[in-house]
Amino acid sequence: MTDRLFSGQRFLARCFIAALRRANAIVTQSVAQQRSLRQHLGLDSTVLYNSHPIPDFPPLAEKRSVLWIGRATSYKRPDVFLTLATRLPSHPFVMVATFDANHASVFDALRARSATLPNVTFLEGVPRAEVDRLFHQARVYVLSSEAEGFPNVLVEACRSATPVVSLRVDPDGLIRAHGAGIVADDDVEALTRGVESVLTDDGLFERLGKHAYTLAREQLNIDRTIDAYKKLFATKDGADG
Repeated sequence: MTDRLFSGQRFLARCFIAALRRANAIVTQSVAQQRSLRQHLGLDSTVLYNSHPIPDFPPLAEKRSVLWIGRATSYKRPDVFLTLATRLPSHPFVMVATFDANHASVFDALRARSATLPNVTFLEGVPRAEVDRLFHQARVYVLSSEAEGFPNVLVEACRSATPVVSLRVDPDGLIRAHGAGIVADDDVEALTRGVESVLTDDGLFERLGKHAYTLAREQLNIDRTIDAYKKLFATKDGADG
């Protein structure tokens, strides 16, 4: 397992695993991570999803754009988002890309390619308040990553009643199970059809948006997570005397 942690830096991986074995409690972001930890290291953990405060249900009439937010790295597949923009030229696309020094060429390529697409607004990172505004204006959030733990953008999309159309990532199957969006099973053609259907079908958009918001309120609510942490700490403190 050390070969898969910290990009194969075995010393760091061994230190990390040693720290895990000494921990009084371990929190994982998904059931999949929990199972992996038990399978590979024989360690138990508690699953607590990433979460945020959940605001009142937003007005859906303001939602028009297709949104992508993330670090400009290859595994997040931002190129797929720009491919969608070329296939759906009559719809506004907004890409918020954060520069990553380890993937500078990816960022430069995104900025150059987006400049050739008239329906794409390319933003080089934005402050927190601007992120909230962009989600409230988004009719679709595109999750194009090859892999994620439990992405914060999924929580942010759901809390803003924005349907998620994902290329392949669906932590613990939440998107499908709760009807919060569409998962394309690593098929770019299916991803394109999914995004287009949410953009053009008002009934589908409203249904998915409401389901996404319900998922956020019921399972991705920070108040629920805080209560779970309190119970975890109280249990461990009591167990340790």
